[in-house]
Amino acid sequence: MAGAWDEEGMVFTDRMLCKVLQKAVSKKDPSTYEPWMVALMSAKGQKCDWTDKEYLKPVFEYFDI
Repeated sequence: MAGAWDEEGMVFTDRMLCKVLQKAVSKKDPSTYEPWMVALMSAKGQKCDWTDKEYLKPVFEYFDI
């Protein structure tokens, strides 16, 4: 999983789809979770940001920001 997670900023449809996905993942054995599943389940009810700012440096350099 990459990017940011902010349930408050999501539209209703996205928030509901994410809750359905979390519910489906929660039925699995946590020891079998893939990395994105661990991140999804740990993000529940909070804001998270998994972006790596190092990847943005070339963009900033290109636009001289």
